[in-house]
Amino acid sequence: MAVDTATWFQLFDNRPNALALTELINNIPGGKIVVMGVSDDGQHRLISELRTAIKTLGSEVIDQLQFRGSWAIIGRKGASPGDPDIIEEVKGPYDGSVYLEKEYIVPNQTGYLTTERLGPVSSWDTLYVNHEIPNGASIDVIPIGIRKSQQEDTLSTFSLSSQYTSLDFINPNTYPYSKLRFKFTQNAQAESPTISEIGVSHRNAPELAINYQVANIAKDTVMHGEQQNLSFRVSNVGEGRAFNFHNKVDLYKDNIFQKTLLDSIIAYVNPDTFEVINLSYTLLAEDGKGNFKFLIELDAGNKVVELYEDNNKFELPFIVVEDTVTSVASALVSASFDGYEIYDGDYVSPDPQIDVFLDYQGSFNITDTNSVRVLLNQKQISQSQLRYKE
Repeated sequence: MAVDTATWFQLFDNRPNALALTELINNIPGGKIVVMGVSDDGQHRLISELRTAIKTLGSEVIDQLQFRGSWAIIGRKGASPGDPDIIEEVKGPYDGSVYLEKEYIVPNQTGYLTTERLGPVSSWDTLYVNHEIPNGASIDVIPIGIRKSQQEDTLSTFSLSSQYTSLDFINPNTYPYSKLRFKFTQNAQAESPTISEIGVSHRNAPELAINYQVANIAKDTVMHGEQQNLSFRVSNVGEGRAFNFHNKVDLYKDNIFQKTLLDSIIAYVNPDTFEVINLSYTLLAEDGKGNFKFLIELDAGNKVVELYEDNNKFELPFIVVEDTVTSVASALVSASFDGYEIYDGDYVSPDPQIDVFLDYQGSFNITDTNSVRVLLNQKQISQSQLRYKE
Protein backbone atom coordinates (compact mmCIF):
# COMPACT_ATOMS: atom_id res chain seq x y z
CA MET A 1 0.00 0.00 0.00
CA ALA A 2 1.37 3.43 -1.00
CA VAL A 3 0.14 7.02 -0.92
CA ASP A 4 -1.07 8.11 -4.36
CA THR A 5 -1.78 11.81 -3.77
CA ALA A 6 -1.36 14.14 -0.80
CA THR A 7 -2.51 17.77 -0.86
CA TRP A 8 -4.45 20.41 1.08
CA PHE A 9 -6.82 23.29 0.30
CA GLN A 10 -7.52 26.56 2.09
CA LEU A 11 -11.37 26.82 1.97
CA PHE A 12 -12.07 29.85 4.16
CA ASP A 13 -13.63 32.51 1.90
CA ASN A 14 -12.18 30.70 -1.13
CA ARG A 15 -14.80 29.26 -3.49
CA PRO A 16 -12.25 28.40 -6.26
CA ASN A 17 -10.40 26.13 -3.83
CA ALA A 18 -13.67 24.49 -2.80
CA LEU A 19 -14.43 23.78 -6.46
CA ALA A 20 -10.87 22.44 -7.03
CA LEU A 21 -11.22 20.04 -4.08
CA THR A 22 -14.61 18.95 -5.45
CA GLU A 23 -13.05 18.18 -8.82
CA LEU A 24 -10.20 16.24 -7.21
CA ILE A 25 -12.61 14.00 -5.27
CA ASN A 26 -14.82 13.44 -8.28
CA ASN A 27 -11.82 12.28 -10.35
CA ILE A 28 -10.63 9.70 -7.81
CA PRO A 29 -11.03 6.17 -9.26
CA GLY A 30 -13.59 3.95 -7.60
CA GLY A 31 -12.31 1.75 -4.79
CA LYS A 32 -9.48 4.10 -3.78
CA ILE A 33 -9.06 4.65 -0.03
CA VAL A 34 -9.33 8.34 0.85
CA VAL A 35 -8.33 9.95 4.16
CA MET A 36 -9.61 13.51 4.81
CA GLY A 37 -9.76 15.89 7.74
CA VAL A 38 -10.10 19.59 8.59
CA SER A 39 -7.81 21.95 10.45
CA ASP A 40 -8.85 25.33 11.88
CA ASP A 41 -12.09 25.67 9.88
CA GLY A 42 -13.52 23.59 7.06
CA GLN A 43 -17.16 24.55 7.33
CA HIS A 44 -16.94 27.97 5.65
CA ARG A 45 -17.27 27.56 1.88
CA LEU A 46 -18.32 23.91 2.34
CA ILE A 47 -20.43 24.36 -0.76
CA SER A 48 -23.10 21.88 -1.80
CA GLU A 49 -20.99 20.49 -4.65
CA LEU A 50 -18.21 19.69 -2.19
CA ARG A 51 -20.60 18.10 0.32
CA THR A 52 -21.98 15.86 -2.43
CA ALA A 53 -18.44 14.84 -3.50
CA ILE A 54 -17.46 14.00 0.09
CA LYS A 55 -20.54 11.81 0.45
CA THR A 56 -19.23 9.66 -2.45
CA LEU A 57 -16.50 8.61 0.00
CA GLY A 58 -19.14 7.13 2.32
CA SER A 59 -19.60 10.18 4.59
CA GLU A 60 -22.75 10.35 6.72
CA VAL A 61 -21.94 13.29 9.03
CA ILE A 62 -20.31 15.91 6.81
CA ASP A 63 -23.52 18.01 7.00
CA GLN A 64 -23.06 18.20 10.81
CA LEU A 65 -19.68 19.99 10.60
CA GLN A 66 -19.82 23.36 12.43
CA PHE A 67 -17.66 26.44 12.16
CA ARG A 68 -14.20 25.50 13.52
CA GLY A 69 -15.47 22.04 14.36
CA SER A 70 -13.42 18.84 13.95
CA TRP A 71 -14.13 16.21 11.31
CA ALA A 72 -12.20 13.34 9.67
CA ILE A 73 -12.97 10.31 7.55
CA ILE A 74 -11.20 7.17 6.33
CA GLY A 75 -13.39 6.49 3.31
CA ARG A 76 -13.44 4.77 -0.03
CA LYS A 77 -14.42 6.27 -3.35
CA GLY A 78 -17.78 4.91 -4.40
CA ALA A 79 -18.78 3.76 -0.90
CA SER A 80 -22.39 4.31 0.15
CA PRO A 81 -23.27 6.22 3.34
CA GLY A 82 -23.44 3.74 6.19
CA ASP A 83 -20.84 1.38 4.70
CA PRO A 84 -19.39 -0.50 7.76
CA ASP A 85 -15.82 -0.21 6.36
CA ILE A 86 -15.96 3.59 6.57
CA ILE A 87 -14.69 5.33 9.72
CA GLU A 88 -15.87 8.90 10.32
CA GLU A 89 -16.29 11.27 13.26
CA VAL A 90 -17.38 14.86 13.78
CA LYS A 91 -17.07 17.06 16.90
CA GLY A 92 -18.17 20.55 17.85
CA PRO A 93 -15.75 23.50 18.01
CA TYR A 94 -15.11 23.01 21.75
CA ASP A 95 -15.17 19.23 21.88
CA GLY A 96 -11.52 18.48 21.02
CA SER A 97 -9.77 16.72 18.19
CA VAL A 98 -10.80 13.70 16.16
CA TYR A 99 -8.53 10.63 16.02
CA LEU A 100 -9.20 7.78 13.58
CA GLU A 101 -7.33 4.49 13.12
CA LYS A 102 -7.91 1.59 10.75
CA GLU A 103 -5.83 -1.44 9.78
CA TYR A 104 -5.80 -2.77 6.19
CA ILE A 105 -4.61 -6.20 5.14
CA VAL A 106 -3.50 -5.99 1.53
CA PRO A 107 -2.75 -9.24 -0.32
CA ASN A 108 0.43 -9.13 -2.38
CA GLN A 109 1.01 -10.86 -5.67
CA THR A 110 4.62 -11.51 -4.71
CA GLY A 111 6.47 -11.93 -1.44
CA TYR A 112 9.95 -12.79 -0.17
CA LEU A 113 11.58 -14.95 2.49
CA THR A 114 15.30 -14.70 3.27
CA THR A 115 17.19 -17.20 5.41
CA GLU A 116 19.71 -16.38 8.08
CA ARG A 117 23.38 -16.40 7.08
CA LEU A 118 24.61 -19.96 6.54
CA GLY A 119 28.20 -21.14 6.99
CA PRO A 120 31.10 -21.18 7.08
CA VAL A 121 31.39 -24.35 5.01
CA SER A 122 33.99 -26.23 3.01
CA SER A 123 31.44 -27.35 0.39
CA TRP A 124 27.84 -26.54 -0.55
CA ASP A 125 25.85 -29.68 -1.36
CA THR A 126 22.05 -29.71 -1.63
CA LEU A 127 19.05 -27.48 -0.94
CA TYR A 128 15.94 -29.25 0.36
CA VAL A 129 12.58 -27.43 0.25
CA ASN A 130 9.25 -29.01 1.20
CA HIS A 131 6.81 -26.88 -0.80
CA GLU A 132 3.51 -26.72 -2.64
CA ILE A 133 3.17 -24.68 -5.83
CA PRO A 134 -0.31 -24.25 -7.43
CA ASN A 135 -0.51 -24.24 -11.22
CA GLY A 136 0.61 -20.90 -12.54
CA ALA A 137 2.38 -19.91 -9.32
CA SER A 138 6.13 -20.09 -8.73
CA ILE A 139 8.94 -20.03 -6.19
CA ASP A 140 12.27 -18.59 -7.34
CA VAL A 141 15.46 -18.95 -5.32
CA ILE A 142 18.04 -16.15 -5.30
CA PRO A 143 21.35 -17.34 -3.77
CA ILE A 144 23.39 -14.60 -2.11
CA GLY A 145 27.08 -15.51 -1.83
CA ILE A 146 28.92 -13.94 1.11
CA ARG A 147 32.69 -13.55 1.01
CA LYS A 148 34.94 -13.73 4.04
CA SER A 149 35.03 -9.90 3.99
CA GLN A 150 31.18 -10.06 4.37
CA GLN A 151 30.68 -8.58 0.88
CA GLU A 152 27.45 -9.98 -0.59
CA ASP A 153 27.07 -11.00 -4.25
CA THR A 154 23.78 -11.99 -5.91
CA LEU A 155 24.23 -15.27 -7.80
CA SER A 156 22.16 -16.89 -10.53
CA THR A 157 18.44 -17.25 -9.77
CA PHE A 158 16.72 -20.61 -10.27
CA SER A 159 13.11 -21.82 -9.96
CA LEU A 160 12.09 -24.63 -7.64
CA SER A 161 10.92 -27.63 -9.63
CA SER A 162 11.63 -30.39 -7.11
CA GLN A 163 12.35 -30.82 -3.43
CA TYR A 164 16.11 -31.19 -3.95
CA THR A 165 18.40 -28.80 -5.82
CA SER A 166 22.18 -29.01 -6.07
CA LEU A 167 24.14 -26.03 -4.68
CA ASP A 168 27.52 -27.19 -5.95
CA PHE A 169 27.67 -24.17 -8.29
CA ILE A 170 28.45 -22.01 -5.22
CA ASN A 171 32.24 -21.93 -4.79
CA PRO A 172 32.96 -22.35 -1.06
CA ASN A 173 36.45 -20.87 -1.43
CA THR A 174 34.91 -17.63 -2.72
CA TYR A 175 31.69 -17.82 -0.73
CA PRO A 176 32.16 -19.66 2.59
CA TYR A 177 28.88 -18.06 3.72
CA SER A 178 25.55 -17.59 1.95
CA LYS A 179 21.91 -16.64 2.32
CA LEU A 180 18.96 -17.88 0.25
CA ARG A 181 16.15 -15.54 -0.77
CA PHE A 182 12.87 -17.11 -1.88
CA LYS A 183 10.47 -15.18 -4.11
CA PHE A 184 6.81 -16.30 -3.99
CA THR A 185 4.51 -15.42 -6.91
CA GLN A 186 0.73 -16.03 -6.95
CA ASN A 187 -1.16 -17.37 -9.92
CA ALA A 188 -4.06 -15.58 -11.65
CA GLN A 189 -6.48 -17.04 -9.10
CA ALA A 190 -4.52 -15.42 -6.25
CA GLU A 191 -3.32 -18.83 -5.03
CA SER A 192 0.04 -18.59 -3.30
CA PRO A 193 2.85 -21.15 -3.16
CA THR A 194 3.86 -22.31 0.31
CA ILE A 195 7.00 -23.65 2.02
CA SER A 196 6.84 -25.77 5.14
CA GLU A 197 10.50 -26.79 5.53
CA ILE A 198 13.93 -25.66 4.31
CA GLY A 199 17.22 -27.49 4.74
CA VAL A 200 20.74 -27.12 3.35
CA SER A 201 23.23 -29.98 3.41
CA HIS A 202 26.88 -28.97 3.39
CA ARG A 203 30.27 -29.91 4.75
CA ASN A 204 31.41 -27.75 7.62
CA ALA A 205 34.54 -25.64 7.42
CA PRO A 206 37.92 -26.69 8.83
CA GLU A 207 38.43 -25.93 12.51
CA LEU A 208 41.97 -25.40 13.76
CA ALA A 209 42.40 -25.79 17.49
CA ILE A 210 45.01 -25.88 20.24
CA ASN A 211 44.72 -26.15 24.01
CA TYR A 212 46.51 -27.39 27.12
CA GLN A 213 45.97 -31.02 26.12
CA VAL A 214 48.12 -30.80 22.99
CA ALA A 215 50.79 -28.21 23.93
CA ASN A 216 53.53 -28.56 26.51
CA ILE A 217 57.00 -27.42 27.53
CA ALA A 218 59.77 -29.48 29.11
CA LYS A 219 60.33 -27.30 32.20
CA ASP A 220 58.50 -24.61 34.07
CA THR A 221 61.84 -23.08 35.16
CA VAL A 222 65.05 -22.88 33.08
CA MET A 223 68.49 -21.40 33.74
CA HIS A 224 70.52 -19.29 31.39
CA GLY A 225 72.26 -21.59 28.96
CA GLU A 226 69.56 -24.25 29.10
CA GLN A 227 67.19 -25.25 26.34
CA GLN A 228 63.45 -24.91 26.65
CA ASN A 229 61.73 -27.55 24.54
CA LEU A 230 58.25 -26.88 23.16
CA SER A 231 55.95 -29.39 21.49
CA PHE A 232 52.42 -28.85 20.21
CA ARG A 233 49.84 -30.20 17.80
CA VAL A 234 48.17 -28.27 15.02
CA SER A 235 44.80 -30.04 15.04
CA ASN A 236 41.98 -29.80 12.51
CA VAL A 237 38.78 -30.86 14.24
CA GLY A 238 36.49 -29.62 11.44
CA GLU A 239 35.11 -31.30 8.32
CA GLY A 240 37.11 -29.45 5.64
CA ARG A 241 40.82 -29.46 4.77
CA ALA A 242 42.85 -26.45 5.97
CA PHE A 243 45.26 -25.19 3.29
CA ASN A 244 48.48 -23.13 3.32
CA PHE A 245 48.28 -21.31 6.64
CA HIS A 246 50.87 -19.65 8.88
CA ASN A 247 51.84 -20.85 12.33
CA LYS A 248 53.85 -18.64 14.68
CA VAL A 249 55.61 -19.01 17.99
CA ASP A 250 56.64 -15.77 19.69
CA LEU A 251 58.72 -15.28 22.82
CA TYR A 252 57.45 -12.80 25.40
CA LYS A 253 59.06 -11.45 28.56
CA ASP A 254 56.79 -9.80 31.11
CA ASN A 255 54.07 -9.78 28.40
CA ILE A 256 56.31 -7.75 26.07
CA PHE A 257 57.14 -9.22 22.68
CA GLN A 258 60.81 -10.23 22.34
CA LYS A 259 61.23 -12.20 19.13
CA THR A 260 59.56 -14.64 16.73
CA LEU A 261 60.99 -18.14 17.14
CA LEU A 262 58.90 -19.86 14.44
CA ASP A 263 57.02 -18.60 11.40
CA SER A 264 56.19 -21.50 9.12
CA ILE A 265 53.55 -22.52 6.60
CA ILE A 266 51.71 -25.83 6.75
CA ALA A 267 50.58 -26.99 3.30
CA TYR A 268 47.44 -28.71 4.57
CA VAL A 269 45.88 -30.54 7.49
CA ASN A 270 43.10 -32.99 6.71
CA PRO A 271 39.94 -33.24 8.83
CA ASP A 272 40.38 -35.07 12.16
CA THR A 273 44.18 -35.13 11.82
CA PHE A 274 47.04 -33.09 13.23
CA GLU A 275 50.63 -32.01 12.63
CA VAL A 276 53.21 -32.10 15.43
CA ILE A 277 55.65 -29.21 15.77
CA ASN A 278 58.71 -29.36 18.02
CA LEU A 279 60.84 -26.36 18.87
CA SER A 280 63.91 -25.86 21.08
CA TYR A 281 65.27 -22.52 22.21
CA THR A 282 68.31 -21.80 24.39
CA LEU A 283 67.72 -19.03 26.90
CA LEU A 284 70.77 -16.75 27.04
CA ALA A 285 71.78 -14.17 29.58
CA GLU A 286 70.97 -11.39 27.11
CA ASP A 287 67.37 -12.65 27.04
CA GLY A 288 67.08 -11.57 30.66
CA LYS A 289 65.40 -13.35 33.52
CA GLY A 290 61.94 -13.44 35.03
CA ASN A 291 58.53 -14.33 33.60
CA PHE A 292 58.56 -15.61 30.01
CA LYS A 293 56.02 -17.29 27.78
CA PHE A 294 55.66 -18.88 24.37
CA LEU A 295 52.65 -17.58 22.43
CA ILE A 296 51.50 -20.11 19.84
CA GLU A 297 49.24 -18.81 17.07
CA LEU A 298 47.62 -21.05 14.47
CA ASP A 299 46.63 -19.45 11.16
CA ALA A 300 48.40 -16.21 12.09
CA GLY A 301 47.38 -14.66 8.77
CA ASN A 302 43.68 -15.43 9.41
CA LYS A 303 43.41 -17.15 6.04
CA VAL A 304 41.39 -20.21 7.02
CA VAL A 305 37.64 -19.62 7.33
CA GLU A 306 36.49 -21.18 10.61
CA LEU A 307 33.41 -21.15 12.78
CA TYR A 308 35.51 -20.30 15.84
CA GLU A 309 38.71 -18.25 15.93
CA ASP A 310 39.25 -18.02 19.70
CA ASN A 311 40.82 -21.49 19.95
CA ASN A 312 43.75 -20.67 17.62
CA LYS A 313 46.03 -19.18 20.29
CA PHE A 314 47.65 -20.68 23.35
CA GLU A 315 50.22 -19.49 25.88
CA LEU A 316 52.80 -21.54 27.81
CA PRO A 317 54.43 -19.55 30.64
CA PHE A 318 57.75 -20.37 32.29
CA ILE A 319 60.41 -18.72 34.47
CA VAL A 320 64.03 -17.98 33.54
CA VAL A 321 66.69 -17.70 36.28
CA GLU A 322 70.43 -17.02 36.33
CA ASP A 323 72.89 -19.89 35.99
CA THR A 324 73.93 -20.70 39.55
CA VAL A 325 75.26 -24.19 38.81
CA THR A 326 78.11 -23.94 36.31
CA SER A 327 81.38 -23.04 38.13
CA VAL A 328 83.67 -20.38 36.72
CA ALA A 329 86.56 -22.68 37.68
CA SER A 330 85.62 -24.81 34.68
CA ALA A 331 86.44 -22.00 32.26
CA LEU A 332 89.53 -22.36 30.03
CA VAL A 333 91.33 -19.12 29.17
CA SER A 334 94.28 -18.69 26.80
CA ALA A 335 95.88 -15.79 24.97
CA SER A 336 98.05 -15.16 21.88
CA PHE A 337 100.19 -12.20 20.90
CA ASP A 338 100.24 -11.44 17.18
CA GLY A 339 99.00 -14.98 16.67
CA TYR A 340 101.57 -16.75 18.89
CA GLU A 341 101.39 -18.19 22.34
CA ILE A 342 104.16 -16.84 24.61
CA TYR A 343 105.85 -17.93 27.77
CA ASP A 344 107.28 -16.03 30.69
CA GLY A 345 110.36 -14.11 29.60
CA ASP A 346 109.45 -14.04 25.88
CA TYR A 347 109.66 -10.77 23.98
CA VAL A 348 106.63 -9.28 22.22
CA SER A 349 106.19 -6.33 19.86
CA PRO A 350 105.57 -2.92 21.43
CA ASP A 351 101.99 -2.80 19.99
CA PRO A 352 100.81 -6.41 19.71
CA GLN A 353 97.33 -7.71 18.81
CA ILE A 354 96.26 -9.72 21.82
CA ASP A 355 93.62 -12.43 21.34
CA VAL A 356 91.99 -13.88 24.46
CA PHE A 357 90.13 -17.19 24.11
CA LEU A 358 87.42 -18.10 26.63
CA ASP A 359 85.85 -21.56 26.73
CA TYR A 360 83.09 -21.55 29.32
CA GLN A 361 79.94 -23.67 29.39
CA GLY A 362 78.01 -21.16 31.45
CA SER A 363 75.86 -18.43 29.90
CA PHE A 364 76.26 -14.76 30.53
CA ASN A 365 76.78 -11.60 28.52
CA ILE A 366 80.53 -11.40 28.02
CA THR A 367 80.28 -7.69 27.21
CA ASP A 368 78.78 -7.02 30.64
CA THR A 369 81.60 -5.45 32.72
CA ASN A 370 79.87 -6.69 35.86
CA SER A 371 80.53 -10.25 34.66
CA VAL A 372 83.89 -10.04 32.85
CA ARG A 373 86.86 -7.68 33.25
CA VAL A 374 89.98 -7.70 31.08
CA LEU A 375 93.22 -6.39 32.70
CA LEU A 376 96.67 -5.74 31.27
CA ASN A 377 99.53 -5.05 33.71
CA GLN A 378 96.91 -4.86 36.48
CA LYS A 379 95.02 -2.12 34.63
CA GLN A 380 91.49 -2.67 33.32
CA ILE A 381 91.07 -2.26 29.59
CA SER A 382 88.07 -0.16 28.59
CA GLN A 383 85.27 -1.70 26.58
CA SER A 384 86.01 0.67 23.67
CA GLN A 385 89.37 -1.04 23.17
CA LEU A 386 87.89 -4.52 22.99
CA ARG A 387 86.41 -6.35 20.01
CA TYR A 388 84.33 -9.46 20.66
CA LYS A 389 83.96 -12.46 18.38
CA GLU A 390 81.92 -15.62 18.76
